[in-house]
Amino acid sequence: MKILTIAEDVSLTGGPKTLVYELAKSLVRKGHGVYLIEGSTNPHFKEKEVVEGVKIYRYFIRNFWLFELNISMCYQTIKITNQLLKKTKFDVIHIHLHSPAFAIFFFNIGKGILKIIHFHGALYLETLSQIGKPQKHKILGTIKKALQFGPKIILQRFIQSYCLRKADKIIALSQYSKDLIIDKFGIKSKKIIIATGGINPKIFYPLSPKEKLAKRKQLGFDKNVNILLIASRIEPRKGVDRAIKALPQVLKKHPNTILVIISPSKSAVDYQYLASHYNLVSELNLGGKVFFTTGLTREKLASFYQIADCFLMVSRDLETFGLTTVEALACGIPALGTPCAAIPEILKPINKNLILKGSSHQNIASGINQFLSLSLRGKKILAKKCHLYAKNKFSWGKIDFLGKIT
Repeated sequence: MKILTIAEDVSLTGGPKTLVYELAKSLVRKGHGVYLIEGSTNPHFKEKEVVEGVKIYRYFIRNFWLFELNISMCYQTIKITNQLLKKTKFDVIHIHLHSPAFAIFFFNIGKGILKIIHFHGALYLETLSQIGKPQKHKILGTIKKALQFGPKIILQRFIQSYCLRKADKIIALSQYSKDLIIDKFGIKSKKIIIATGGINPKIFYPLSPKEKLAKRKQLGFDKNVNILLIASRIEPRKGVDRAIKALPQVLKKHPNTILVIISPSKSAVDYQYLASHYNLVSELNLGGKVFFTTGLTREKLASFYQIADCFLMVSRDLETFGLTTVEALACGIPALGTPCAAIPEILKPINKNLILKGSSHQNIASGINQFLSLSLRGKKILAKKCHLYAKNKFSWGKIDFLGKIT
């Protein structure tokens, strides 16, 4: 098949960017022809290139927004799509995210071609989560945020709802994600197909004990330390602050433990919120126990998975899949997750004890202590089970949404 994939920004961070690229490459490996349109905020971008068989067309994104739509993205998406449609007969237009999707549907570009939209999450709910619950000493701040974000939330919901209704099919990343689309946007179940995210087993795989020790030494970590790992954007709904608050309780039972937090660059809600995490580390006297890093390639991120003892997925809500969880599991690292959103869907088939009792910092601490208290043999058995489960179920070659549609 000939597939035209339309994304937003090449500098997009986290799971959505990984999914766009890895899914496109996996479709090429299955024999499909894949063309990818995306923007770039870097003026030194490559306008055209081929990456592992994916033909990529890029444009420069200008900072011109109107009604929560980037007009530059909309215009360039329409322009390049029309140019490609004149040269190539596409079977599917596969769209990720918001501004390009709205442009395609509103102007009915590619009339008669099957249009699929990939649902990464409810954008308006994610924005709403940034407001937070009112606190007595911060009521005025909460009101100010509500007034600031109110129009944005209304527009985001309208745009996403419009695109979901116009699409021929919708790809949801989990059952939770599918239920969210039905409940919050009123879309019929038969229009939605579940196709999870995946992992590249050539990048995400376990190391032998000897290799693990060597890699730890290379990255500057002691061989005897317990490494807890988080790979997440720094947003209120991600619960990173609760993991930090849990650490003092963990250190009482397992003093030789550290927490490593990896976040994509420029991924925090704002610098003030990011600074609050640094301040929290200081307030809890966790200097030398909590480490932040950013700007890692997928290969470098895999190295951190491989040397960790335990991965933490501590989101409060709205986690439509959890790609980093699957990547960690593929590296043979057990993951502990809160009983929220799609997280249990990933962890329950391995071991229900990987699901924490709740999302509070006390629940997180309790789950970590329980895991770290397992015998060495118990940890090895669990690690092997995690790796085989992720490899067999979530390798990109096994993710086939086209087969469910065509």
